[in-house]
Amino acid sequence: MPYLLGASGRGSSGRRGGRVTGPDAPNKYGILPVGHDETALAVEKVRYVGDNVACVVATSESIAEQVVELIDVEYELLPAWFDPEDSMKAEKNGSIRSGEQY
Repeated sequence: MPYLLGASGRGSSGRRGGRVTGPDAPNKYGILPVGHDETALAVEKVRYVGDNVACVVATSESIAEQVVELIDVEYELLPAWFDPEDSMKAEKNGSIRSGEQY
């Protein structure tokens, strides 16, 4: 599970396009117990492959493509465990960050 180190844009295409990242929209939403604390975009950490980290708004497709090119995302790759016994061993030896909220 990678941590999101940063998602930023080097600007926008003026008044016709722009980008939004997680810190721009940190409000939690959801009405179901399973998703009551979700955000529209990843804030601080990406929880799964495909988690949204940025979105683009523009007045045309060509401007949107220009704005997409301005987005720069940096990830810190973290170890992952897919076997319950391996994950328990990792927790005991301190390889898992304890106290994390997932």
